[in-house]
Amino acid sequence: MLEILWRTGGHLSARDIFEQLNADGRRIGHTSVYQNLESLHDNGVIECLDRAGGRLYGHRTDPHSHLTCLESGQISDLDIQLPPELLQQIEAATGFEIESYSLQLQGRPRSATA
Repeated sequence: MLEILWRTGGHLSARDIFEQLNADGRRIGHTSVYQNLESLHDNGVIECLDRAGGRLYGHRTDPHSHLTCLESGQISDLDIQLPPELLQQIEAATGFEIESYSLQLQGRPRSATA
């Protein structure tokens, strides 16, 4: 499972991983795939994104953000740093000290004429 996640570098459903494992000749049941993915996520080895269509798993566990294409549904990993002034404003407004953050952005590709 880890090999598939690292090889694709994307975000896959448990079903995608199950199908790839079986295509690679590794016979494993649906339940085993789900249980192993949850265990890997619970132990901080992989990330899990909850989406309306179900959970997606990715190979990164470091703090990062995501951009979802509203047309294709493809999710891209983004490494974004917010300006320190903005983080300070958020801390002042909320009374919290920000230790980490991730942004969930959605958008559409710009047209070539824009």
